[in-house]
Amino acid sequence: MKDLWIYKILKNIIIGFLVVVFMIGVFNQALINYFIPKVYLEEVVEGARIYSRRAVVGSAEAKKIETIKLGRDVIVEKFEYLTGQYIKIGMPLFKIDPNFGIEDISAIIQPVKDQLQSLNAQSAIASERLAGNREKQALTKSEIEDSQNMLLQYKILFEQNAISKSEYDGHQKSHQALKDQLTSLEMESTQLVSEIRGLKTQIEAAEASLGQEQVLLEYIDNVDEQGVFYSPYNGVILSQAPPGDIIDGSQPIMEVALVNSYQDVYFNLLVSQELADDLGMYRTFYFAQDNAPEEEWNKVQVIYKSYIPVGDKILVRLEFKDKNGIPYMGDEIKGDLITRTPLVQYVVPKSAIRQSFDDIEGGGTFVYVVEEKHGVLGTEQVVKEIPVTVGASDDYYIAVNSTAARLRNLQVVKNLNYRITDNQRVLVVEE
Repeated sequence: MKDLWIYKILKNIIIGFLVVVFMIGVFNQALINYFIPKVYLEEVVEGARIYSRRAVVGSAEAKKIETIKLGRDVIVEKFEYLTGQYIKIGMPLFKIDPNFGIEDISAIIQPVKDQLQSLNAQSAIASERLAGNREKQALTKSEIEDSQNMLLQYKILFEQNAISKSEYDGHQKSHQALKDQLTSLEMESTQLVSEIRGLKTQIEAAEASLGQEQVLLEYIDNVDEQGVFYSPYNGVILSQAPPGDIIDGSQPIMEVALVNSYQDVYFNLLVSQELADDLGMYRTFYFAQDNAPEEEWNKVQVIYKSYIPVGDKILVRLEFKDKNGIPYMGDEIKGDLITRTPLVQYVVPKSAIRQSFDDIEGGGTFVYVVEEKHGVLGTEQVVKEIPVTVGASDDYYIAVNSTAARLRNLQVVKNLNYRITDNQRVLVVEE
């Protein structure tokens, strides 16, 4: 009985001891887990691109604007469309009073045509006379040169009493007559040049007048008998004169931006000097609106940068290369200017990068991965430092590569702090 009693006591002591050891181990593990750094992991992405986004707000500016003038004082009774609305060729735009201001433009154009024809004929005759004059000048100059040589010979003969004075004087008079003839031709040439210049000025004025009248004729051809003007353009109305007033013939009745697509407008941005410096001339970017997927991004190209600030901003002008649809003139165009790199080998979160300028051989840049090691208290998780080289980056990711380790399929620590160092024990937790 005594032996049995001793056995039970020893058994209880052993069991209690084991329980205490277990409790201490569990407590120590919990205590260690409480104090060791907690880390979050993210997988290394292979074969990705780095995207850089800049939010911008711009506006559309038409590349070409047409002004509708009728060249005669008119009264617009009403407009059919409002400023900002899109119009197409053949649509009725406005109605004018057909009994006020419209006259027979053809009757005005014909005298201008006749005048232009007469001026061109006069110019042709004067040009022909000038060409003949210059031929005569060249011939006369040659004759004067020959005459001068002969006169020198006659002078020698006269001095030697080989010819009489009257004969010598006759040769002098012939030589002078040639010189007088050249002077007359030169004066005539100057007059002809002046005449041709004057005719050219008159021709240009007549052509300009005729061109204006023909443009007016083309516009007036768009007005029917009731005074309705039909659109000669596709585009958007930018401005309109007030209806009911007499509109001077030199004043525009309507301005139309010839806009049928985004390729017909400039994309104007007012940006900071820093962003303007990044937007290099003729550089191409992607433009995305409303978080559109990559396949819906559009290409834009920088074509102009102002060197004169607008306040504290710089004007940068771009062109859309492949955007579909029709822009709304005057409305803001919001989106992101995006640059993307070619495919890079690996990318990791920027928060997973640590720099240490003491390690020149490793490039001074590291990522940390977690490895499992077996210890006294079981499996432990420790971090391992891997030197990497870095490349392009965006707001979240950065391109990396390493000659010291294979990065494929690895997970890196992305919440680095001063406690996480090489061979440091850590605890991996889920976010």
